[in-house]
Amino acid sequence: MLVEFTPLVDAAKAKGLKGRKRFFYVFFLGTHPDARGKGLCSALVREYQARAAKEGVPLWLEATTAYSMRLYGRLGFRIVDEMVLGRGKVGADGLECKDGEGVRIWGMIWEAEEVKEATA
Repeated sequence: MLVEFTPLVDAAKAKGLKGRKRFFYVFFLGTHPDARGKGLCSALVREYQARAAKEGVPLWLEATTAYSMRLYGRLGFRIVDEMVLGRGKVGADGLECKDGEGVRIWGMIWEAEEVKEATA
């Protein structure tokens, strides 16, 4: 699946970023199960949204679960592309599975209104 990741994400980024070279990339963000539901992830993302807005750049990330995709959606991210890794090789859980449906990920972008207006 990792071999598939880079070309799929690069294509989604090209589609969403529309040639912009400067952006913030939220590469990995996780919350310990005991700390979930307390707003920690949202607070951290909002901090980066404020920084991105100040610098006039968008934020890019890949949501790797339906839960995180919905969370980022509530924080103003929009889905650019839904990608499937390992189709026919793994199940939705990423474990080897002949004829499996694969693992879904979502390329998502957030842009402050000022960023959207400057690139429209």
